[in-house]
Amino acid sequence: IKRHQSYQEYIDTYEKYKKSKRYIADKKFWLKQFSSNPRCSIFEAKKTSFNYASDEVDFRLSSELFDKIKAYCHNNKISVQSFFNTVYSVYIYKTLGNDFFTLGVPVLNRTTEVELNTIGLYMHIVPLLVRISEDSFLQNAINVEDAQLTLFRHQKFTQYDIKELLKEEGKPQNSLFDMVADYQYFEENEDYEFEFIYSNSLSVPLEIHMQSFGAKKHNLKIRYRTSMFSEKE
Repeated sequence: IKRHQSYQEYIDTYEKYKKSKRYIADKKFWLKQFSSNPRCSIFEAKKTSFNYASDEVDFRLSSELFDKIKAYCHNNKISVQSFFNTVYSVYIYKTLGNDFFTLGVPVLNRTTEVELNTIGLYMHIVPLLVRISEDSFLQNAINVEDAQLTLFRHQKFTQYDIKELLKEEGKPQNSLFDMVADYQYFEENEDYEFEFIYSNSLSVPLEIHMQSFGAKKHNLKIRYRTSMFSEKE
């Protein structure tokens, strides 16, 4: 029988983490990350109001195209998420001229089997520091993959912890990123259906979700603040 952790146990574990050597190591890691001053607000010029109303558009990727993307990732030892994060990052570099900035990436934050079997909100979003160069797309993708793997080793340090750390250092940030991007894979199962609840409101200007439902259905979902972007953009 698999043991399930109560959510209160998880909260207690987090409090112990904040007093541990690992917490100190994570704190040093994030302090070093932001000492290089990445651009956190890549869409600052578009922020003319505090209207969080948003809309979304969907694009369907063919199975043939997605299979080619997976093969490319497999052959070059990068993840699908790193591939798409590199695509978005190169686009930002080409259109906005930003070569060093942050993307918000969700982390599951479930590092033990017990946590994997527990119901509750573990996931949080942390900033991935991306540096894009004039090197090949593959080299940029490898760099993003390396940065992402390094970040996952320090994923227990929450967005709130990072903000408090930067505030202590005299570098306060209202937001650690303007864009959230992720890749979600869902196994096909006839016993249940997926329903995504969308509130038509965004805490960040832009979200991009690449979603795979089994091997045949692949959707690119883009959510954007209507006060900052048009559907055409």
